[in-house]
Amino acid sequence: MEQNIYQQFLIKLSELDAEAQFYFANESSAENMREFCVKFSLNEKIIEDILIKFIANDFNLEILRHEILVQLKTIPELLDITIANFLGFIFLPVAEFIKKIDVKNEIEKRGGNLDHYFVSMNRFVNAIEDEKLKLMEEMLKEREESFDIEAEYGAAVSLFENDLADILEEDGIPIANLNSGLIYLLFHKDGFDDELVKLISSNQQELTPNEIIVDGKPAKPTIANWIRDFISRQGSEKFDNLSLTKYMTASVNTKSLDFNDRKKVSRLLKMYRNVRFFPDSFYELAPEDWEVVPLDRSVVADKKKPYEDIDAEELENPIEAEEQEMQGPAAPVNLPFAEAEDEEPAEPAELTEQEKMLMTRESMTDKYPPDSLEGRAIEEEIRKVRSQK
Repeated sequence: MEQNIYQQFLIKLSELDAEAQFYFANESSAENMREFCVKFSLNEKIIEDILIKFIANDFNLEILRHEILVQLKTIPELLDITIANFLGFIFLPVAEFIKKIDVKNEIEKRGGNLDHYFVSMNRFVNAIEDEKLKLMEEMLKEREESFDIEAEYGAAVSLFENDLADILEEDGIPIANLNSGLIYLLFHKDGFDDELVKLISSNQQELTPNEIIVDGKPAKPTIANWIRDFISRQGSEKFDNLSLTKYMTASVNTKSLDFNDRKKVSRLLKMYRNVRFFPDSFYELAPEDWEVVPLDRSVVADKKKPYEDIDAEELENPIEAEEQEMQGPAAPVNLPFAEAEDEEPAEPAELTEQEKMLMTRESMTDKYPPDSLEGRAIEEEIRKVRSQK
């Protein structure tokens, strides 16, 4: 395979959505490819070459068709189902993040059954959940260095007993810091989730100004009574945002609320859900978005994609980018000893083009997991460059 196909492969990956980038950087994509090869007795290296060329050429189905025919020597009668299985095992898990082709449609029109690729789909879902837990553990570990668990526990209990109504009116950095501590306690303090649920469900602070109707009778608008009313109308099972919206728009108790009071009730119910069903409520969120007390996210920063630390110019012109980096800082560097300034600097040995290319490739290997498709592509290019020396 020509050398620049690997560069093009990496460039095309960097243009994908963050979820697809994560998939191809994670071992789950390589495992799905391996399962496809084992199931149909195919050469893994050939399939990897076809996959790299397919992505590098912007998911061109004609190229995929040609490569499968030529490299696998597939008979015409089996071509469509082979393409369907190739797409199903390897690309179906990230179908919604690949815009160039309709992966599901291409599979089905070639006779593939989407249900047959459940294991591949599930492997990717598990990889995402594992990554989220890993990131959360790292965040909690950083917090642990300055965290007094008993002091924080006492402070949290006091806040939920005496200041919960005030907390539901706060926002910004104080709530973000509170959330960080609460999440740490939920992970590390046995029974803390159940205790918070009890503190919320029994809290007698009044959240809104007017009486509400609970179980057909007038009642004080306490935090506990708002929770009771919601459960009596929506049930005690885990609820989604649709159920919450239905309650907030259809309940007799919420219709007369002004904007600020409506916001407080909504935040209370979301907080109750976050604690009552922790951590299931957060599985669809990135760990940095996990929260106990809901934050106002009217301004959301763009998330950095996994490959944004790789300069596009470095991918397109790796030798030139490496040469610029090797030139060092433009400003003079103050040396620690005056005598050193009098010495003539040694002339650096001029590197050959192959040596420069090899240095560039080796510097990029740290940016990719070794058993990912990117890592394997880089390793293969390094091998080819070395063989030409």
